[in-house]
Amino acid sequence: MNKTAWIDFWTTNTAIWYSDRKNEAKMTSLTETWSETDRTCIFYDFENDWKPIIWQNWFDECVEWVRWRLITSPKKFLKNEKLPEIQIMKDKFDLLDIISHIVSDFKKKLEKEAWKEIDSILVGRPVRFHDTDDNIDKIAEDRLKEVFKRAWFKNIEFQFEPIGAFNAYSKEHPSLKNWNHKTLVVDLWWWTSDFSLIDINKSKIQVLWNTWVYVWWDNLDEKMVFLHFSEYLWKWARQKLVNGWNSEIPISVFKDFSDKANLLFLKDYSDFAKRLMPLLLSEEDKISLWRLNEILWNISIWYDFHSQVEKTKIELTNKELVQTDFNMFRDKFSSILTRSEFDEIIKDEVEKIKLSLLELLNITWIKAENIDSIIMNWWTAFIPSINSMVEEIIWKWKILKWNSLSSVWYWLTLESYEKFR
Repeated sequence: MNKTAWIDFWTTNTAIWYSDRKNEAKMTSLTETWSETDRTCIFYDFENDWKPIIWQNWFDECVEWVRWRLITSPKKFLKNEKLPEIQIMKDKFDLLDIISHIVSDFKKKLEKEAWKEIDSILVGRPVRFHDTDDNIDKIAEDRLKEVFKRAWFKNIEFQFEPIGAFNAYSKEHPSLKNWNHKTLVVDLWWWTSDFSLIDINKSKIQVLWNTWVYVWWDNLDEKMVFLHFSEYLWKWARQKLVNGWNSEIPISVFKDFSDKANLLFLKDYSDFAKRLMPLLLSEEDKISLWRLNEILWNISIWYDFHSQVEKTKIELTNKELVQTDFNMFRDKFSSILTRSEFDEIIKDEVEKIKLSLLELLNITWIKAENIDSIIMNWWTAFIPSINSMVEEIIWKWKILKWNSLSSVWYWLTLESYEKFR
């Protein structure tokens, strides 16, 4: 019996489901705890013949000062005009090979779970890898396809993530297909915000148009770090750089520190703290510099810090004020962030989402009042300021908000079965 699979190969996490019959789909256990997702990362342990390891709770097993290298979120760089070279010890590595090692590991776990070799895969992808350049977008998809070929998949197809979200929701709520109407899918994922206007005419489903914008889940964390939490780590140095006091360290370096995906190049900044030493003026500066140094040399602190930032963002969905304790540093600190302050921090990102949504309505010549229903998917849709903005543009008596990722994966696995059987 033929078995096919669906993989959501996200920038930060990955999920795999498989099927061997028309109405059945099963989740692949990627972790010992049967988590729905595993981190899209690879760990090179130099003490054990450079053994590459992929696992969920890698930071629980990291030992300080052991020679190792962690590469996380490598998919993010597929749209680069030139793929970055990755230095591991004295050798340089092909980024596509490193990503294929991750996919190969997931394939082994998939086949072990399914008890059969699987060579057909339906891969989720964003509507766009690049905002405006079709050539770069095609290159990024070709690179991703090459990754799966190197992992020994033979039949590789792609599906847009927002289309998958609509298909999943409509199959769980079949009444959506029983009448002629237009549905707006607002899909706020990890890497892009996608908007799809879908026309339903009885059993026929047609995508009228898609727009997208690079505003994503982790992007909001990056803003929070750069504009708020940096006060306790590097804001003092960044302000001096902005004033032109020292131009040796580019301001983009601080943006890199704000984005946890840039851990890929973290080792390039190994002498960063030393270069900041001349800027020290006060005891508070010294404490901040020490925290910055801790992040540079202890990756678990780096991720614990970002995890607390993300937790704060989630709690602000239902609270007006959140106190965050950062106990992972030697010099611990706490920070209070209010909902209004958070809204101010992310206002530019919310405006980008708004403009992209208005662009969709403009290019499709569809008036907001002619849209019958809205499906808002994924956690970003629950952020009050984003939710309110969508409601202001398209006011409806019913906006369907959900976060049922397992449902999306389930139905797309069945789609994979239909495609490859």
